[in-house]
Amino acid sequence: MLPSSTDLGSNDERQLSSRSERSMLARWIDDVLYYGFAQVTGLGLLALWTVLQTPYVDLVVKTAAVVAYPATMLAIGTFRSGVLSTGRPWPRLETRRLGTGEGYQAYLTRAVYVSTALLLGTYGAALVALVADATLLALPIAAALAVGSIALFPHLTVPDRRRQIARGAYYLVGLGVAFALSTPLDVSVGDPLTVAYFAVLGVLAVYDLSSRGWRNVADVR
Repeated sequence: MLPSSTDLGSNDERQLSSRSERSMLARWIDDVLYYGFAQVTGLGLLALWTVLQTPYVDLVVKTAAVVAYPATMLAIGTFRSGVLSTGRPWPRLETRRLGTGEGYQAYLTRAVYVSTALLLGTYGAALVALVADATLLALPIAAALAVGSIALFPHLTVPDRRRQIARGAYYLVGLGVAFALSTPLDVSVGDPLTVAYFAVLGVLAVYDLSSRGWRNVADVR
């Protein structure tokens, strides 16, 4: 007995739907493992090294970092792939533009933003855990702060004065709480160059907020 035309149509639709789902899954995995991992590990290297060198409150900080690091990576891949939407198109980094002035600006902006997301997720959660005297509380707080920071990226980089002020406040809070808890001025412990790492991130943040900084409108596609 030959299948009816309705059955054939349903089978084709199921195949197309299955293929689309596999394509979305493959794209998400690629975005998480390639773009998410590369950006968080590469562009956030100074932040990660700062976390590893934190004295005194290292247990709670490293507990928060265990979640903040993968949460940031997953958030970048998830929003970039379109599995979840932030309400605006995700600004993409294009390697073909790296050799241009705008390309370098885009990478510098992404570096300071991702680093701040890592620092805010880690040290913000650590601060809450220390105040509440509950180390494990750092885990959900770190995830929420890291994902929230990445979700705001397409919005905070819009070339608008209010967004620029909001992005500046985000940098100030993230770098500020990290500076306070990592005690980089105490050179008797940890890495004495940590204060230089903060200086580099601070300079990049100021440059990003300047009129010459990168704006995501040119990179949205």
